[in-house]
Amino acid sequence: MAKKAKTDLAVIEKRSIEVVDGSSALTATAGPEVGLGVICSPEQWALCSHAAITAQRSEHSRRAYERALREFAAWLFRVDASRVAPVTFWTWLTATGGPVVLNKQIVVTYSREVLEARLSPVAVGVHLAAIRRALREGADAEWFSPADRLRLESAARFASPKVDQTRATGRRLSKGEVARFLQSVSRRSIAEGTLRSAQDEVIAYLLALAGLRRSEVAGLRWADVQTDEGRPVLVVEGK
Repeated sequence: MAKKAKTDLAVIEKRSIEVVDGSSALTATAGPEVGLGVICSPEQWALCSHAAITAQRSEHSRRAYERALREFAAWLFRVDASRVAPVTFWTWLTATGGPVVLNKQIVVTYSREVLEARLSPVAVGVHLAAIRRALREGADAEWFSPADRLRLESAARFASPKVDQTRATGRRLSKGEVARFLQSVSRRSIAEGTLRSAQDEVIAYLLALAGLRRSEVAGLRWADVQTDEGRPVLVVEGK
């Protein structure tokens, strides 16, 4: 079993940050919009991100939040992270990036210019939820001045832009389509008669009939198969 990669956020969390009052500044974003923002250092945003990631209960959500916040941080601080390993991204960012101004308009600009151009509506929602949570963590923490905390709380109340739902990357299958898919998998399993084909059949049925996520199926162990009054029961921890 592969070992889980450790993030360097835990190291950053232990560092101290000097809070300077009056660190807010006026900034102009794309277009004529001008809003009051907060000067944010890479280290401060790393702390906000770490708090948002570790607040998630499921491993799946923590991975999704960390990926989303890494991508936003690279865009926000205008750094090229393509050659940086994810596990060292935050330490690299704090040593590479400089302070930027963060406000509500900037988050909306990121959503419209970056996320909506390449992600499905669901994925856009996950990214914006991660950013919103990080902003609120900053508003509740001691990494910013009291005035800036209020501005971060205001920034976290940005309205999620309407996303074109026709760009969804998939669609709901009908009951007939699901049935034909499962029948096809079962026929192949019987014809091949291999352990791999039998495993594929079990995976297909769990995804289709139990409604499990891919990560939940991949993380199943024999200990998760239990009995309840003589009947086999699969115990899954998830949302």
